[in-house]
Amino acid sequence: MQSIVKIKKFLAIIIIIGLFVFVLRINLPPNDIANNLKLEANAGWLEGLAANTLLSQTIANWQITDLIVIKFAHSERLETSLIALPFQKWQLLEKKTEEEK
Repeated sequence: MQSIVKIKKFLAIIIIIGLFVFVLRINLPPNDIANNLKLEANAGWLEGLAANTLLSQTIANWQITDLIVIKFAHSERLETSLIALPFQKWQLLEKKTEEEK
């Protein structure tokens, strides 16, 4: 009898964790980085247009690593790394500057 209760508790925990991961997964931003990048609040429409063009897949050649509840994107051309978290847009993780090169 106790083993049945333990199995039910284990299955309930697995289902809850699965639902939690599912909710996080569906709330990740899409892989279209150019249109889903978090820009500064004072960014104008011209800066937004430039960012959309520069960060497109064609120009940046993003290599995306998907780890189920978090995504990383890296562009060799732009020497930039981005991170995507659930319920947020793509954010800058690392960018090489002229001094680091």
